Formats: sequence, C-alpha cells, structure tokens
Amino acid sequence: MPYNPLYNPTRKFQQDNPYDTSSMLDRIGSGVSKNNNMPDKIQAYNMLGRVGADIQKINYKPPVIAPIHVFKTVDVRLAQNEFDEWLIDISGGYINYERFMTVARSLPVLGNVLSLADALSDIILLIKSESAREDVFNWVDLSIDVLGVVPIPPGTAAARASLRPAMATVRNVVRQGGKDVSEALVTVLADSLASHLTAEFADLVEKAEEKIDEFLKAVAAKVTKIMTNISTALTRLLIKGEVFDVGQNYYKAASVGSIRGARARDRAYRPTQVESNGWTYIYDVVTDKAKRVANLAAKSVVGLMPKEFRTKLDAQIAILTSLGAMAANKITEVAAKHIKDFIRILIRAAQKKLGRKGTVPKNTTGKANGHVNPSPLEKRNSVTPAQGMAGCKNGAPTGSTCDINFAMGVERVFHEDFSIGHVLPIEWVRTYSSAYAQYDQSVMGARWTNAYMTRIAVIQNELVYFSEDGRQHTAPILKFGQAHRNPIEDFTITRVSDGLIALQHGQNRLETFESVPHLKDTYRLTSIQIKNVGTVGLRYDHTINGRTVLSDIISKVGDEIDAHIRTQVDGQERIIALWQLIDGEQHRQLSSYQYNFEGDLTLAQDENAHHWQYQYNQHLLTRYTDRTGRGMNIQYDGTSAYAKAIREWADDGSFDTQLQYIPESRLTLVVNALGDTTWHWYDDLGYTYRIIYPDQTEEWFFRNRAKDITKHIHPDGTADHYVYDKRSNLTKHTRRDGSTVHFEYDDKDQLTGIADGEGNIWRRDYDQRGNLTEETDPLGHKTTYQYNKLNLPTLITDAKGGVKKLAYTDKGQLAAFTDCSGKTTTWSYDNRGRLIKQTNAAGEVTSYTYTHIGKNAGHLESITHPDETVERFMHDAEGRLLTHTDAKDRPTNYRYSVAGLVAERIDAAGNELTYTYDKLGRLIRLDNENNKAYHFKYDPVGRLLEEIGFDGKATQYHYGQSNGVLERMNDGNTITAFEFDPMGRLNSRTMATLGEHNSITNKQTETFDYDGNGRLIMATNPASKLQWFYDDAGNLEREHQEYKLKDAAYTAIWRHEYDPLGNRVKTIRPDGHTVELMTYGSGHVHGILLDGRETLGFERDDLHREIMRTQANRLNQQQSYDPAGRLKEQLIAYDEALGKTSPFNHRVYQYDQVGQLTGINDQRRGGLSYRYDPVGRLLEANGSLGRELFAFDPAGNVQPVAPSTANEHPNQPLQAQSAQPTWQKPNSILDNLMREYVGTHYDYDERGN
Repeated sequence: MPYNPLYNPTRKFQQDNPYDTSSMLDRIGSGVSKNNNMPDKIQAYNMLGRVGADIQKINYKPPVIAPIHVFKTVDVRLAQNEFDEWLIDISGGYINYERFMTVARSLPVLGNVLSLADALSDIILLIKSESAREDVFNWVDLSIDVLGVVPIPPGTAAARASLRPAMATVRNVVRQGGKDVSEALVTVLADSLASHLTAEFADLVEKAEEKIDEFLKAVAAKVTKIMTNISTALTRLLIKGEVFDVGQNYYKAASVGSIRGARARDRAYRPTQVESNGWTYIYDVVTDKAKRVANLAAKSVVGLMPKEFRTKLDAQIAILTSLGAMAANKITEVAAKHIKDFIRILIRAAQKKLGRKGTVPKNTTGKANGHVNPSPLEKRNSVTPAQGMAGCKNGAPTGSTCDINFAMGVERVFHEDFSIGHVLPIEWVRTYSSAYAQYDQSVMGARWTNAYMTRIAVIQNELVYFSEDGRQHTAPILKFGQAHRNPIEDFTITRVSDGLIALQHGQNRLETFESVPHLKDTYRLTSIQIKNVGTVGLRYDHTINGRTVLSDIISKVGDEIDAHIRTQVDGQERIIALWQLIDGEQHRQLSSYQYNFEGDLTLAQDENAHHWQYQYNQHLLTRYTDRTGRGMNIQYDGTSAYAKAIREWADDGSFDTQLQYIPESRLTLVVNALGDTTWHWYDDLGYTYRIIYPDQTEEWFFRNRAKDITKHIHPDGTADHYVYDKRSNLTKHTRRDGSTVHFEYDDKDQLTGIADGEGNIWRRDYDQRGNLTEETDPLGHKTTYQYNKLNLPTLITDAKGGVKKLAYTDKGQLAAFTDCSGKTTTWSYDNRGRLIKQTNAAGEVTSYTYTHIGKNAGHLESITHPDETVERFMHDAEGRLLTHTDAKDRPTNYRYSVAGLVAERIDAAGNELTYTYDKLGRLIRLDNENNKAYHFKYDPVGRLLEEIGFDGKATQYHYGQSNGVLERMNDGNTITAFEFDPMGRLNSRTMATLGEHNSITNKQTETFDYDGNGRLIMATNPASKLQWFYDDAGNLEREHQEYKLKDAAYTAIWRHEYDPLGNRVKTIRPDGHTVELMTYGSGHVHGILLDGRETLGFERDDLHREIMRTQANRLNQQQSYDPAGRLKEQLIAYDEALGKTSPFNHRVYQYDQVGQLTGINDQRRGGLSYRYDPVGRLLEANGSLGRELFAFDPAGNVQPVAPSTANEHPNQPLQAQSAQPTWQKPNSILDNLMREYVGTHYDYDERGN
C-alpha cells in the first residue's frame, strides 16, 4: 500500500470519542466502548523500576468515589462481566449471566446500578477467596455497598444513597492512615446529600448513628437473600442438569423488573425507587437492546452440563450457603464496629465544618446561595482506564512540572523556535508527544508536530484529528455537507467535499484540510483563517520521492504579506532549515534541525545559533536540554508508544517526580523529590475531578458534559459555582463568599454585559468585525474606540471627551501614542521587530541594542539613556541575566544552578549573596555577604512553616489541619492569630504576648469586612472603627472614622466626588471645608482650591511633570529636569520677581553617571557633596555644617566610624570597603542588628524590634 505516515494498523486509539461524552445519567445502554480492544493494561504501579530510591507504592486498588457524571456504562459492565466470568468458570462455559437470569428469583433493589455493581463485585471476592472472607474490611465494604440497594427500612433510601459514598470515603481515609475528613470532602459530601434530601449533612450523620443498627440488620438480611438467590438459581441448574431456553424465560423475568415506558438510561440512577429484579436491572442498564436480543437468541440452545462441572458447581453452592449463614454476624457485629467509627468521624468533621457553610461577609449584598449545582457522589470498585488527555478546561494541572500527563502517562514537550510577523504572526512552536506513533515519520522528526502540521485521518471508521498540542480527537465519519461539533474542544468539523474537510475552532478560527494526493484517507492543513484578521496559507511545492512536502507558510493580512517562511528539506522529507522570505528572497535563516538514523530530531537550533538537544529510546524522548545545556531526563515503563513516563528529573536531581498509575481506579499518584505524594483522580477523558494533597487536604471539580467546571471546591472547603450557556460561555459565577457575578454575550460569543458582585452593570459593544467599540460603566460614562483596517485601535475617546491617538508601523507595531493633551511618544523597531528607540514627548531618546553573535546573541545588550549614559547586559541563551554593568562600568554578576535557578549574586564590591534550594526548587537558605544564613522551612504542600532570620530569631506559621488555612504565627513571644473569609481575605487578626507559664497578655483584635466586589468596607480595632462606601463604579464616596479615646469618642466623615474618568476632584472634610482638584487630560492636577479659592496652581511640561507651582500668596517654585528625568534646578521667588531680582532660594542638583546625587548648590546653605561605594551606599556627606562619614559591613549594615578617623587621615578618600585600608575596615554585623552607632546603644526584643 502507499506510504502513509499516519497509518498504523496495529495502533489502537487511547482517546475516547469526544462526541460520546454522556455520563451515567444521560447515556445508558450503549454497550462496550469502541476502544475496549486496547492491549492488555500496563500495570505501571507494579513495574515502577527506576534509578535511585524506589517510591513507596500502595499495594491495593483504591475504590473510585466520584461525581455521578464520571461513571460510564462500561464501568458498570465490568461488574457484570466479573459475575459472568465467574459463572462461566464454575460451569465450564455452560452457564453465563443471561442463562443465570432465566432461573434466578426476583431480587428487589433500589435503582442504583453502581451500588448493585459494587455489591456483586464484593460477593464474587468473598466467594472466590477464603482469606478474603476472613478480612473484616471486605465485609465492611460489602455492607456499605448493599446499604445503597436494600429497599428497607422504608423512607430511608435517600439518606442511605448519601451515606454509602460518605462512608466509603471515610473507609478510604482510614485505610490511608487518616483520622479526620478534610473540610473540602465534607463540603462535597454535604452537596451530594443536597441531591437527595433537604436536610443538613450534620443532621443526617447524627441520625444515621441512631439508625445504623437498623440499617445494618436490613443489609445483613439482604446479603443473606442475595447469597440464597444465587445458590438457589445454581441449585436449579444443578438439579435439572440442563440449560433452559433463554429468550422466553428472560423476557418473562424482565417484564417483572422493567418500568413501563422507561428507557434504561432513566433507570440507571434512581436511588430512591425500587427495581423489582436486580439481575435483569443491571443487564438492561449495561447492554443495549440490539445486543441484548442477539445475545439471547444465540444462547437459547438447550444442552446438558458435564458431570465434572456439576461437582464444581455443588462446591460453590456450599460456599454461598455458608456465606449466607455467616452474613448476620459478620455485618451486624464485626463490620458494624468499624462502620460506627466511620460515622463518628463524619459527625466530628461535619460539626467542625458546617458551622461556616454559606458564610457571607458582613455588610455585603451578596447572598449565600446554599448548595448550587448539587451533584451526587457515587462509588465503583473498578472503572475502565482513561482514554484521553484533558485540555485547557481542566482547571488543574494535567501533568507534572515538565508535562508528563497524569491520565495517560504521555510525555509532552513544547519548544518555540521563533515567531515572525506582527498582525498575524507565524509562531513555530514544536510539540513532542510520546504517544504520537502516527507521527513517527513526521517532517520534524518522530512524534513531533506543531500548529502547521496538524492532520485529519480516517482510521478504524472514524475521523481522527491530530491537534498541535499532541492530543487526538475523534469524530464520526461524515458525508458531504454533514458537520459534527465537539463541545469539549469547541470545534466543528464539516465534510465540504470528498477531498476537503473544514475545522472551525470557536467563532474566529477556520482551518481547511485537503486530501493528500499520495495518501489515502489522510488530510493535511492548507489554510488557517482568522476572522477579521487574515489568512495563513500552506503550500506543498517540494517533491521528494514522488511525494509533496510542506514548502511555504505565508501569513497575509488583506493583500499584504505579514510573514513568509520557506522550508528546506532533505532526502527523507524532513525539514532541516526554515528561512524567512521577504519579497520572495531569502532574508535570514530562522532555525535548523538535525536528525539521527532512526528519524528522531536530535538538535534544533534557533537563529542565534543557540540549540536544544534531544535523546531517545525507540522514539521515546529520554532526555532533552535547554539552550544552555541544562537537561531534563525521562524514564518509561516500556518502549512502545503505549509506554508511560514514570519518572522525570533534572540533571542535578531536583524536580525529581515519579508517577504510579492505577488505571482501574483512574488514579495517578505523583511523588515529588521529597517523597510527598499527591493523588490525582480523573475521568475517562483525563479531566481531573479530585486531588488529594500530601497534607490530606483535597480539591474537587464538578463538570458538565462539555467538561466546563460547574463547581470547584477548594481545599479549605469553600466552593465556586459556575453556570454556562450552550456554547460554554460563563454566564454566572457564584463565588466562595456567596456573591454572584453575571455575564451576558451576543450571538458571536462576545461579552456584552457584566453584573458585578454588587449588582452594578457594565456594558460593552462591538462592531461587525468583533472589535470593542464602546464601554459603559454603571454610572453611564462611556469610552469609545476606533480601529484601522488591521483591527488595531487608533482612536480612544474617554468619558470626558479626551482623545488618545495611536499609530502603527506597516507591520502593526505601535509607532506613536498621542495622549489627550496632544503629547506624543514614538517608538522604532529593527527588522526583527525589536524595540530600538523610544522618543518621549519632550524629545528625549532612549536607545536599545542587541547582541548579534556569541552566547549572548539575540538578547538585549545595552540601553542608552537620554543623558547618554549606558547600561550593558549579558544573558545566557535562555535569557537569564548573567551580568549587569552600570554606567560607571561596575558589574553585578549572577550565577545559576544546574536546574537554572539563580544561585549567586556578586555585587560591584565583590560581595556574594548565595541562594540554596530544595529539590522542589524552593528557597531554603539565603547566605548574605557576611556569610550569615536566613533559613526557610516548608510543609509538604509548599506552605512556609518557619523562617529563621540572620539574627537567629525564628518565626513559625501554623495551618488548619483539615483546610490548610493559616491560623497562627509565632514571632518571638508574640502570637498572631488569623481568620480569613471564604475568599481568603483577612477577616480578623488578633495579636497577643505570650508570658510566663503560657499566659496571654496585651491581646488586641482587628477585624476587616469586604463588599461583594472584594473591596474593604470596614476595619475595626478596640480604639477605632473605619468604614468605606463606594459608588456603583467603585469610587470611594465616603469615609467614616470613629475613634474611642479615654475620655471621649469622635466621629469624622469624609466625602469625595469624581470626574467621569474616576479621578478625585472634590473632597469635603469633616470640618466642612472643601478641597477641589482641577485637572486636565487624563487626570493631571493643575490647581487646588480650598473652599472655592485657589491655593495652589501648577504648570507642567510635555511629560506632565510639575515645572511651576504658584501659591495663593504668589510665591512661586520653578523647577527643571535633566534628560534622565531627575530634578536639576529649583527656584523660589515671588511671581513678579522671577527673572528680575535674586530668588529667595536657588538650588542646583548634580548626579553621577548612575543617577546618584553627588552635589547640591544651595543659595542659602552653600554646597553639599556626597560620595558612595560601588553598590550605592552613602559613604560621605560634606556641607557647611560639617562632614559625616558612614561605613557599612558587606551586608549593608551601617557601622560606627570613630571620630578620630577623619582627623588621623584627613586627606585620604573613603573608598569601597573591599579596598579600604585596615584602619577603615568595619567589622561585620552578623545578625544584621545595629548595636551601637555614634555613642547611641540599641537593644532588641525577641522579634528583632
């Protein structure tokens, strides 16, 4: 067959069908997934070989406790298949599930197919394993699962539907060694209850404690009945010795268990309603009707069971009888003790947490909405492995630091080689995906792709879209004119013709794919259209070995070419270089590439000759470096495209991350370099729904069918709720404090209105091209915008009528900005689009240059300021600053660790400041220039626990065990306690002194309150109360100040008014006097009035700096600036005397090349001069009043200088400390606390005050 780089007949896709995203609630009866024919699951958690110390792996399969939408039909089918396989095994294939149903008696259960599935799995485990029957926790699990299906006691079904996942959750917490339930988990459980009952969660668990004996008695009876039901059915088959005709008997049984007129999907989860026959119920739910009929018809053959299997069957019946007999004791006596412990843990957690539920800050208009978006939790012992990787909607990390995907174990790398063009740039970002076996013959090397190499292929009767981010998305085969929308990824794929497919991303991006002439059923990208911007076209003019290869990418805006690149390819159809073309001629080489014999990309070089390097094992990326040679290493559990990355680490061992995959739980354990473990739970498409952090706090995500987050529960137990329209536009956000923000959109998905947390309305309007044309604030003030043909803003008219103008280069870069006062700033660029000159409104020029060759190539080399002073820079290939040299040629140098973190700073005096990090890249030690250390200590989730200063004083931080919120800070003998509102804002701060015998004294509390928009509205302490009031646009209108003194109380009210731009223009003081600010332009003050009389007037230059101040008495202050913007001269005189007589005072300021003040010539006080050391510390001040000397230790602590110093050496200048003679060399202050200075002694308390 013809060569096809996308075709691999042995490749089974791991990405589930995104158009088949229904959950257990909305899709039942669809049968086994298309992707169920995957190779045997890799048990990565049993194969985690690695270099270095092994991580501690869990040796059990945690149950899946998740929102109901996470579970799919195939997850329930696992339990039925398990029961089916057991029947086949014990009967030699003569009995299966369908035949079993023909003789099984009716088994009434509640309509919770997940609970029933788990109960069947529990029973099979007990039947098969004698050791399992001795483990009490297997009976605990069975009790919990049957609790969700037993129909009695009457009226308790809803409560038990909530209790089952709750107790299963606590059982798992206990199994992991925990003793308490996190606040986030209590919130999740409480919201789950809201799906069934209106009761409070605390009330439910307290009542459950009262009724648990009754519940367990009913559970024990149900378990006995199930065992008896199974054994009776098997006995009938054993006695008869024959298999009945299935079809007739099944339908007779099914007619008893069916709900008239109800489809299977409606019956899957109705936990308060009774299903008459559990055996047919689960079969109906997991098997579609067509498959059901086919199965039954095929198995209606009557036959005899061989004797040896009848003996085996007899043994199984005996086990079932024994289990039924022991169930009562095992459940009501043994298991009950543990279940009661679980309930007590729930009670304790609920009582602690739910007292704060629905908290709303005082004085706010936001209202607690109670349980929004309730979503029931459910449980399954096993689920099918994930088959996809989450996209940008995940809302949580989808992968490790260097992007090993948690769900699939796929390693992905993103490296950008260049970006050219400005209005519609061509951005060459390469993506490596270890699972992209279809790209093993890629023109960029095996398993590399980018935005211009995306493909659509017909594989296994599906359309498969290979996206630029290394993920795959499937769609059904389409006929001419048919379209299919993927609501998760927000794209619509349309079959335009036999050889043309269109892919619409949202409203603004349309991609066109054409069939490849030499490759059947493969479509390559030919154009990208960005609405109202331009088009990127792709040409395939290179012909290699009879096949056409990508030759050109051209970005056009209108009829103008914005960017054009051409590929240079080798004889194996691989790109070896990319060139920028201008007017059809090669202008500069943008990048180049090298490959090994196997077709792997081994080196990628940018236009500055900096390069990345890559190493592989059978196309699996095992090591890559940045452009300075610093590397990351990856280890896999195999060598195929299915291999999962199980470890990554930097060359120095930092950022070492190991992953343990448990596919049957859709769970990945991520162990960091310090051994702390985070549990990531995800759905079948890889979207996160639960994270358990190393400190056992949790974070939860609930989603709709499009994977939009509808509820986000934070580790502290607070929750954000979200509502979307049918196109996934956010329409309502109920925040953690109960305040709500509403959003409105037009039919183009453009945001047109916002109702903020206080109910104020903000409006937006757009033109036909989607450009924002008008904004209106809640007070009716409008700002308007106008655009050029490139859709770039050219005119902005503010609410006062002021106009700002913007101009651009022909490449779309900002060339000039004229403010509403007519002052213009301009910018110029080089041919690579880098800024080379800025000219401000005063005509002052700042210039920029860039290094052309060497290790520093491509980075900023120097800045020449308007005063002609020059700063110079040296960077490494990744842009890290290596050296900064100031205008006096004094260098400051930086050194970096193997992992690329700043490790040392050497200042211009040669003193060193060093940084030390832990294996997670967190700063743990700072050594100053005196070689004294400042230490930091963190908890497993990265919160600061302790800092020990240079003086040895320690400050400790304490956090809530169940929510991770800062509760207390110990600083010496001072204790500060904190309380935060649901948004994490400080609500109260209480400070006290810890005395002898832990006595508390000097206690004082401050409180803070906020409005629905998060603005501070009140602050109180024992002596005062401050309040702030805002208008609808957020301007502070009023301040209330109340003070309680010893003998009296005072109240003061300040009122403020604003112009349409939000600038304060008037203040009414508490004494009734009025202060008015006269402004021009965008808010520059030109006058101040007191009670209507002008007290100050200002004149400003073209940069709006004050150059003249005139007081009411006509006394003027005139000032000017040097080219660097520093104050150069001041004159003070009466208005009429300016330029005629000597001023009252005249000051002239002098500066050195780095902007340090070196001298002041003062008409009245004489001259002043200053000198500094190489790092800018003041060493000497000379003036008419005398001479002052200053000395510092290397860390910058001021040192006393002996008075005799100046007398003994009057003519010797005071030099940098590193060059000071012995007589001037100060001693270091090791604890950074000054003890004595010029005869004054200083003592400090335990806090360093």
